[in-house]
Amino acid sequence: MLLFALVVVLLPFLFYTYWVFLEAAVRVWHLPTTPGILTGVFRRNLVSPGGWPFDVAFVLSTLTVWGILYLGYDSLSLFGNRAIKAALLQKARGIYPYTLLQSAHYFVEVRPLDDVARVRQGRLMPDVGWLFLTPDALVFAGNEQVATIPRERMHEANRSIRTEVPRFGLSASYVKLPYGSRRSETVQVMVRDEATRLSDTKPGARRLETALNEWLNRDTEG
Repeated sequence: MLLFALVVVLLPFLFYTYWVFLEAAVRVWHLPTTPGILTGVFRRNLVSPGGWPFDVAFVLSTLTVWGILYLGYDSLSLFGNRAIKAALLQKARGIYPYTLLQSAHYFVEVRPLDDVARVRQGRLMPDVGWLFLTPDALVFAGNEQVATIPRERMHEANRSIRTEVPRFGLSASYVKLPYGSRRSETVQVMVRDEATRLSDTKPGARRLETALNEWLNRDTEG
């Protein structure tokens, strides 16, 4: 909501600012004022663009606002990550024994593939919490749920664990984690450990992918 309000305020302001500077540049340096693409659109309205500065101002203001929105979403999505991380670790300490807490663990966000928060028995729901790699099972201690996924169930899934990285790395990276034989029994796991922005999650996803594959292929006794 805050970002939307920012767009409503900034877009007209930036557009007008760019337009004024470009018109001034045309007058100072005697640049050609060829008709712009948007001139025809506004010809019958109260606004009279008068040439390419109008078009360029529109493009520049749109790109600037898009950049602000992207940077805001990229940064604010993980706002308060450290506080949530510490609180949920303290919660896990009150639930699980010390030996489990010594297992390799990652602070993650889980999301089902369908992105719909349906409450179903045996399914992981959208949540944030700690994922522990214990010798015999994955243990998830989340804000809304706790779950244990035995290694045998992971083997039954018989599907690969892999990282999905967005094009150009501009958003979050996820580890696609199958934990059952059905397609619906798959979640996307985003590692939030030390990430401060969504675009910082790729290294953590790669680490978790490697750790999960090593854990899954390790002998049970090991």
